[in-house]
Amino acid sequence: MTKFISEDQIEVTIAALDADEEAFAEAIETFKAEQPVIFSYFFSESAKLLTQAEREFLFYLGIIIWKSIHTNWPHTIPTITEEQLGAAEEINWTLLESTNSKNFNDRLNPFFEDSPQEDLLAFVEDMLVPEEGNNDLSKEGREPIFVVLKSIIDCLTKNG
Repeated sequence: MTKFISEDQIEVTIAALDADEEAFAEAIETFKAEQPVIFSYFFSESAKLLTQAEREFLFYLGIIIWKSIHTNWPHTIPTITEEQLGAAEEINWTLLESTNSKNFNDRLNPFFEDSPQEDLLAFVEDMLVPEEGNNDLSKEGREPIFVVLKSIIDCLTKNG
């Protein structure tokens, strides 16, 4: 049975990382050591298509997702390969492109069907919906950020 990462677990992770710069820096170093492919993805050519603010936000959300899973996952998380990440990304782009809606949230609905990690996906979706006055995320940047983070979730939780 797959371990479910709950909204409460995600919130505890955010609070812990946001409250302690040293803990956040330590999480980054552990993440870099344990998941070098995912870590390097944040600085790859693909990520350079995003604005600087979007890349920083993608990295921040990626750390939160990884740390939430790392802290609460009862199984060993294997080191993810480029092939695994690329395959997950391809599946997720195909699913996104198969939706006809123009509304961002509606386009994400298929990802929630039968998802074992609904709270992680909801966290990502919520973080990508622009709040009033939050113009850091472009309309064009939200979908690639979602696909990358969904692909990371898929890879990290696949064998649970």
